Amino acid sequence: MPIVKPFFKVENISPIMEKIATCLNQLLCHARNEPIVLYSA
Repeated sequence: MPIVKPFFKVENISPIMEKIATCLNQLLCHARNEPIVLYSA
């Protein structure tokens, strides 16, 4: 199964930046009308 990851890599950043990244992810998903799925290597 594919592993669903955020469009933006969220590592070692402040919770505020993480929330912003999450919001951007949701906006991008809605704009594309499809979930953003990245396959793990």
